[in-house]
This record gives sequence, C-alpha cells and structure tokens, in this order.
Amino acid sequence: MATPGTEFIRDGDDILAIIIRRELDEPGLHFPTPKEYNLQVGVHIRPAGEVISAHIHKSIENPVDLPIQEFLYVERGRLKVDLYDREEELFETVEVGPGDSILLLMGHRIELLEDTKIIEIKQGPYQTKEKDKRPLKQDGG
Repeated sequence: MATPGTEFIRDGDDILAIIIRRELDEPGLHFPTPKEYNLQVGVHIRPAGEVISAHIHKSIENPVDLPIQEFLYVERGRLKVDLYDREEELFETVEVGPGDSILLLMGHRIELLEDTKIIEIKQGPYQTKEKDKRPLKQDGG
C-alpha cells in the first residue's frame, strides 16, 4: 500500500514513475521505492531534537540491469512529464510542481511549463549525452 502523498504510475507490473507530492507529511521514515531498486528514495518527517546516529553505508556489489533511474525534485516551477511504457508508447502525462518529486523509471519527456529549478539525482558516473541517452522512437530513436 502506498504512503498517502505518493503516486505510483503503473503499466501492468511495470512501475513507470513514482511521484512524491509535497503534501506527504506523515511522521516517520518512508521509502516508496521497491527494495530491489538501485536508487532508493526516502522521505524523513522527523521531530526537532531527534538524532540519527553517526554511520556510513556499507559497500555492496549491485549490478544495474534496469534503465538508469532518475530522481527530480522540483524546487520551483512546473513540469509536464510524458511517461512511456516498455514499448516506448506514451502511457500517461503528469504534472509536478514546487515541492513535488518524481522518480522516473522508464522512458520520459519533460516540458517546462514555467521558469523552473530542478534538483536531479541519478546513478553515475555521468556519461556524455550521446552515451547516456537513447531517443525514443517518437523522437527518431
């Protein structure tokens, strides 16, 4: 069951995207991403004075056999995001705005509806545009 304030965009068994809306405000630690995903997204809603003990995360071997996952946090502005299924067909279009986040798991196209500031997180190392991205068939791929 999804945490209130999160939306899973699904095509059958495939999760195309996970949206974390700014309205998510349930106290605790929430990880909406499935545990097997290489990119994990956690949302902490914690009280003042709580302490997270000093720690370091262990190294693990974790080969990626999925498309690179991309996490966007919209600090200001609005985005229209087209989500594509495995067959590279347009599946759904969503909007995300200030304070919202979206984890992109399959093909996507982004249109900036306003002047926008986005923070992006994805697996590295970063490749050149030509090595990192493949156009979908709608864009000549």
